[in-house]
Parts: sequence; structure tokens; C-alpha cells
Amino acid sequence: MKDYWKLYEQVAGWVKFADAKISGVIAGNALLFTLLSKYIEKLILPENASVTINYVWMLKLALLLIIVSVILSFFALKPKLFFKELNTPSLIYFEQISCKCQKQYIEGLEIIDEIAFKKELMEQIWQLSVVASRKTFRVALSMYFLFGAIFCLFIWYMLLLYTM
Repeated sequence: MKDYWKLYEQVAGWVKFADAKISGVIAGNALLFTLLSKYIEKLILPENASVTINYVWMLKLALLLIIVSVILSFFALKPKLFFKELNTPSLIYFEQISCKCQKQYIEGLEIIDEIAFKKELMEQIWQLSVVASRKTFRVALSMYFLFGAIFCLFIWYMLLLYTM
């Protein structure tokens, strides 16, 4: 049983790590979006209007990539749990625990046998693994879009320097 708890803690750590990466991606997107919105007038200088208008599509593409990255990040923050209904309510799943009073929960722990408890723990490990996998996939996509936006801004800046 001890090994199952270690595995549970490891999978819960994966979820925490994915959440930390999501926070970093959201912060990066917020920084880029703030810089773009604050300095957009300075980026498109009136004396270089003909030069920058030719490359303004890069700025629009970067903005679109930032928006997509933020949307994917918010989808990654909210895990979709699909805990199947058991014959008996779970003593591990937080949502089902919160529906019980303390006395009901303690009584449930006292009467459950080790095999049933181990089965519930394995189901919870599986649920957390699914959540961790989905979060990791979505945050990876979000990071690709963020890096794409940074790349677009870099190319835009290089084109701007090259044409000046």
C-alpha cells in the first residue's frame, strides 16, 4: 500500500509541475501582450510608416499566437475530471469527500477493507495521471504558440532593422 501512496504523490507532483509551467506561460504571454500594446505606437514610427506597414502582419501574427497561447493555458488550468461512479462513494476523491460530514468520512474509513481502499487509490492515481497528461500536453502546445509569437517578433524586428 505504501508504494501506491508514493505513486500517488509522484503523479500529484506532475500535476503541480504542469500548473507551474502554465503559470509561467501565462506570465510570459502577459508580458509580451503588455509590451506589444504599450509600445505599438512606438514600434510603428511615423517616419518609417511605409517600412513598418509592410511588416505589420508579423505583429498581428504574434498577437494572434499570444491569444491562442493564453486560451490554451486557461484550458490547461481547468482539468476535466471524469471520476466514474462507484457502488460506494469514494473516500479518496476530494469532491466526494467534501460532500460528507467529518463523522461520515471517518466512519467510511473505519469500515472499508484494504482491497477496496487499494482499488480506490489506484482509480485516483489513474484519474490524476489523465489530468497530468492533459495538462502537460496543453501547456506544451501553449508554449509552442508563445515561442512562435516571440519568433515572429524577432523576425519583425530583424526585418525592420534590415530595411532601415
